Amino acid sequence: MKLEKEDILRMAEGHWSSVMAALVPSVDWAHLCARPDRNETSCPIHGGNSGKAFRVGKQFQVNGTTLCHSCGPMDGLELIRAVNCYSFPQVLEAIYEALGGRVVVPVVNRTPVAPTPLRTPAEDQQLRNYLGRVWNESIPLSHPDAGPARLWFRNRGLPGWVPAVDSVRFHRALPYRHKEEEIGKYPCLVSRVLDRDGRLVTLHRGWITNKGEKPDLPGDTRKSLPIPTDCRVMGAATPLRSVADDVVLHVAEGLETTASVDVITLGRNSVWSCRTAGGLANVDIPASTKLVCIWADRDRDQVRGNDTILGGAGLESARELYSRVVANGLTALMIVPPDAIPKSSKSLDWNDMLLHFGVTRIREHGDFATRLDAAIANVLKGQQV
Repeated sequence: MKLEKEDILRMAEGHWSSVMAALVPSVDWAHLCARPDRNETSCPIHGGNSGKAFRVGKQFQVNGTTLCHSCGPMDGLELIRAVNCYSFPQVLEAIYEALGGRVVVPVVNRTPVAPTPLRTPAEDQQLRNYLGRVWNESIPLSHPDAGPARLWFRNRGLPGWVPAVDSVRFHRALPYRHKEEEIGKYPCLVSRVLDRDGRLVTLHRGWITNKGEKPDLPGDTRKSLPIPTDCRVMGAATPLRSVADDVVLHVAEGLETTASVDVITLGRNSVWSCRTAGGLANVDIPASTKLVCIWADRDRDQVRGNDTILGGAGLESARELYSRVVANGLTALMIVPPDAIPKSSKSLDWNDMLLHFGVTRIREHGDFATRLDAAIANVLKGQQV
């Protein structure tokens, strides 16, 4: 079955609260929908300082319409695309996945209402069972059969790298579905996404080839499984290295970028992958942390209405996290790739830097040594940077 825009909108009608909760988790949709004529919050696109710029529209449960004083009105497709920097096909596929990867009977309700679960308790249990089965079928990256996974990381300048904790595994042949069709079974990297209490929220999957390369498959080959009703993905992350009671935490977006950070920092501190720009902006910081090192992606500038977002979603999310960390009385350090984005690329991250320069040259860079090593040393001494 080929799903087009009209199919997705028809499926999502009456379920936009749940769709938005999954794909734009930085917003408290239950709060907005409880009093759509009054309740407001910060815009998930441009932020703002008042906390009163953004609300749901009268047709929210019909088409996901929202209103922002700065960005203007948007339907659900536009908002999800802007917040996550998705292409239009990725938006359609993300909504389809948020609806559980199945056709949902439209609920015609012209008045915004509080979110209703898409799954029954029995369906939630089936989902948990599937999450457990996929994880148990997967093997550590050090396993003899996990060669494609090791090739994947070697091809990205990370030979021999494995996570210090059991958070990333390799599945020999995980089914790949595009819309309602199973395309086949392919090698896949499987990452555990955990909440602040260490509870499994979902699994993030990234399909690869047996040669450790990107597969030629339709749709986005990196996607998360649905989330149980009683879990929240906002704030969750994939720990690649966890040091008990560590006062230093390194955070970055994607798996390969974060693995590069683990290598660059010589495995001395906790390192977490937040998966996306939105995940980075909203990650929960442990109580023991004193210094948060934010390894930002440098994306191309984005124009939103009359505003230009310098550094795109990558730097915007890093700045948002930086502000939140400092507001909470902690020390934050933003570490941004110093080079310009190549003309052939959409962004520049720390895996790109590692591939180009190598660990030694990065660590010998004066700015790196001065800012990062000094910041860590000062925090360990109990000093403020």
